[in-house]
Amino acid sequence: MVVALIVSQESWAELRYSVPEEVKEGTVVGNVAKDLGLDKYSLVDRQFRVVSGTKETFFQVRPDSGALVVRRKIDREALCEGSAACAMELKILVENPLEMHHVVVEITDVNDHSPSFSDEEQVFEIAEHLSPGTRFHPNDEEKIPFMHFLLVTAVDGGKPQKSNSKPGTITNDYPLNFYLSENNIAGQSVFSVSATDKDVNVNAAISYNIIRAGVENDVTSFLHINSENGQITALKSFDFETLKSFQFQVVATDGGSPPLSSNVTVKVFILDQNDNAPVILYPVSSNSSAEGVEEIPRNLKAGDLVTKVRAYDADIGYNGWLLFSLQQVSDHSLFSLDRYTGQIRTLRSFTETDEAEHRLLILVKDNGNVSLSATATVTIRLVEPKEQVFEIAEHTLPGRRFQLHTARDPDAGTNSIRTYTLTQNDHFEVNIRQSDVGKVPFLVLKKSLDREHKDKHSLLVTAVDGGKPPLSGTLNVSIVVLDSNDNRPIFSQEIYEITITENIETGTSIFRVNATDPDEGSNGEIDYILSKTLSRDIYDIVEMDKGTGEIYVKGKIDFEEKDVYELEIDASDKGTPPLTGECRIIIKIKDVNDNTPQIEVTSLSKKVSEDSKPDPDEGSNGEIDYILSKTLSRDIYDIVE
Repeated sequence: MVVALIVSQESWAELRYSVPEEVKEGTVVGNVAKDLGLDKYSLVDRQFRVVSGTKETFFQVRPDSGALVVRRKIDREALCEGSAACAMELKILVENPLEMHHVVVEITDVNDHSPSFSDEEQVFEIAEHLSPGTRFHPNDEEKIPFMHFLLVTAVDGGKPQKSNSKPGTITNDYPLNFYLSENNIAGQSVFSVSATDKDVNVNAAISYNIIRAGVENDVTSFLHINSENGQITALKSFDFETLKSFQFQVVATDGGSPPLSSNVTVKVFILDQNDNAPVILYPVSSNSSAEGVEEIPRNLKAGDLVTKVRAYDADIGYNGWLLFSLQQVSDHSLFSLDRYTGQIRTLRSFTETDEAEHRLLILVKDNGNVSLSATATVTIRLVEPKEQVFEIAEHTLPGRRFQLHTARDPDAGTNSIRTYTLTQNDHFEVNIRQSDVGKVPFLVLKKSLDREHKDKHSLLVTAVDGGKPPLSGTLNVSIVVLDSNDNRPIFSQEIYEITITENIETGTSIFRVNATDPDEGSNGEIDYILSKTLSRDIYDIVEMDKGTGEIYVKGKIDFEEKDVYELEIDASDKGTPPLTGECRIIIKIKDVNDNTPQIEVTSLSKKVSEDSKPDPDEGSNGEIDYILSKTLSRDIYDIVE
C-alpha cells in the first residue's frame, strides 16, 4: 500500500509504505521512483539513494528500477521497543537537480514472540482470611503480607495464539497516549491521569506527581499536575512545528504505611493546526517583499516556461498543501499559471504590438479548514534575445574551454535540462559537464581562429529539456577574434626606382614608401627607418620621416660626384615582439648644366688629344662653342674672327 502526501516545498514529497517485520532481505517494499514520477533511466546519473541518519540501514533503493527494498532483517520489537506504532522515516535523495523526498515505512507486527516476564518468579502477597473468589491481576499494584506461589499464564491474540507461563508479578508498563492540539491556552487543563486502589480509607488515598529529570528546559518544567485528582495543566502553549511529541512519567502513591506506588508513562502527541500562512520563497526582492522581475526574450514560443513561483508552508497534510491562482494580469492571452506547481508559461508567441512589461499578481493559499494565504507579484519584461560574447585571441590552441550561461528550468526530473546543442560551424563544439547545480555547458575550441580571415563568429546555443514533447530555449553567442602580431609589414614593391635632378633643394620630399600590416592596433602600426647597414654618405644626403615613410633631401646631391644611390628601408610594426619588412630604393641622379667652361691662357704648350673634354659635363652640356666676347671694342671684330 502506498499513500502519497504532497507537501509545500516543490522538491519534497512524502510517501508512506508498510512492510511486515522479519521479511527476507531483498523484499520489495514499493517503487519510489514510480510513485514520485521519476525517470528510472536517469536514476544512476542523478545518484538516486537513501540517506540514513543512523549507522543501521534497513532499506536501500535499486538505482536500476527505483524500487525500495529491505536491506537487512527487521525486528519490530527491538526497533520500536513494544510501541503500538512503529514507523521509520527515510530520506530519498536525487541530484541534478537536488531533490529530497521523505518516505515513511510502517513496520507491522507478526506473531513471533511469546509473552515474557521480567522476572523468573513473580510474587503476590495475599492477606489471610481473604474471601474466597478474590481475583488477582498481573497488573494489580496491591501488595498484601504473606506469600503464596501462583502460576500466571499470559496468552496473546495472535493467530495461532502463543502463550507463556511463569510464576511472578507484572508491573503496569503500558503507556498512556494523549493528543494535544498545538496553540493550546497556557494555564488550562489539557488531560488527566487516574489510578485506583482497592484498599479503603487512608490506604486508598492516592496522590499524583510528575517525575522530573532536573534538566534545564526539560518539557516537564512546563507541566503541572494536581496531586489530588491527576489533572495535568500545560504552563505554555505548544507548537507542532517546534515539538511534535514528548513523554514523561507520572507516579501514583497511596497513603498507606509504608506507601505503595506505581508509575505510568504518558506520551503526548501534538496535533497540527493551520497556524502558518504560506511563505513565498521566490520571488523575493532585496527588501524581502514577495516581488520580482523576470526578463524574457521576445522570441519565446507558446508553452515556454517563464518562471516558477515557489512557496513553503510549515504545516503538514492539507494544512500545508498549496494552490496557486492568478489574481491580476495585464493581458490574459499571454500567460498561464499552473495551480499546483506555480509555473508561469506563455500562451502564445509575442508580437510587436505587445507591451514590453506585464504585471502578474499571484495568490498562494493552503487547504486548511480556514485557509491562509500569501501573495506574490511577478513583473515580466520583454527584452531582445540575450547574447553572450567571448573575446578569443587568434591562434589560441584547440581544446580551450569557455563556460556558457547555464539555462534554467524549474521543472524537475526528466522534465529538466537534458542537453545543449550548437549550430554547425568549423571552429567550435559544445561540451556538457555535470555539477551539483545541474548540467553546465562549455564552448570548446576545436580549430584555431584567424582574425585576418574572419574577425567575428556568430553561434546559436539551444538548451533542450527531457519533457514530452521537449521544450527548448536559445542563447546567441558572439565570438570576437582578438588580434595577434602574426603578420609583418609588406611594401607594395620590393624595389623602387626613382630619378631626381642634382642640386635639388634641401628639405624637398623626393619619395614616399608605403607598407601595409593586416594586424590591428599597435600590431598594425608601422615605423619606417633607413637600414643601419647603409654607407655613411647616404645618411648625409637623405633622411626619412619615421611615421609617414616620406624621404627628404638632407644634403647636396651632385651628379658629378655620384650619379646613383641605393637605399634599404625597414618597416617595423609595434607588436611584441615587433616584425619587420624590407624594400630597396634605387635613386638615379639627373645631370643639370651647373658647370661653366674653363679657359686657361698660358705660355706653356701642351698636346691635347682629339677626344679630350675641356667641359666635364655630359652630352650637350659638355659640347663647347667658341665665340668672341661681346664686350670687346668694335675694332677687334674688324681685324679677327
